[in-house]
Amino acid sequence: MDIEEYRKDFLEQIRSDAALNSTDPNDEFIQKSVSLLEEIEEFPDPIIHYFGSRGKKNRFLQINAFTYDEADGSICLLISDFNNSETPVTLTNTQIDSLYSRMYYFIEEAYGGSIAEYCDDSDKIIDIARQIKRLIGKSNFESSVLKFKFYIITNSVLSARVKSIQKGVLLDRPVELNLWYLERFYDLYNSSKSESIEINVS
Repeated sequence: MDIEEYRKDFLEQIRSDAALNSTDPNDEFIQKSVSLLEEIEEFPDPIIHYFGSRGKKNRFLQINAFTYDEADGSICLLISDFNNSETPVTLTNTQIDSLYSRMYYFIEEAYGGSIAEYCDDSDKIIDIARQIKRLIGKSNFESSVLKFKFYIITNSVLSARVKSIQKGVLLDRPVELNLWYLERFYDLYNSSKSESIEINVS
């Protein structure tokens, strides 16, 4: 299966699952992608929950999943960029920066304790924000967080102009940006296919 066949099958499966479960294709894409990342221990024990809102200075805050990875002391956030289009869509530097900023601003406001201002009192995002604030702590000495890992999942094709995705620091901690786009999911699919090996022991 080449990448174009994979892209077509991938999208058809997402749409089929959405129709079967009476859900949105983006929700199915998130579930499928997060499950794949969990299988390879890239995003362990995920909490999938959509939150999107305007925050201070009219900045847009958004996440689609959260986890805390004890293995490397990282708070992990994930955001989806799903395109329900028959033709391939390209992910550009500008779009990457926009998606990254949404997670960055979410962490800032979660740490500042203001997320509850933008949602209903029963929204699970309040508990997630409180957990993030508790993990970060008031100082580095009492913190469980060594870094942040941001994930962008997309079924788009990465633009050839995207050369570097290095980001700076957030709350005095490094930020690692991970892009999971069509080619990477395709590579993961190929790597998971095992070939039978016959060994002659005679």
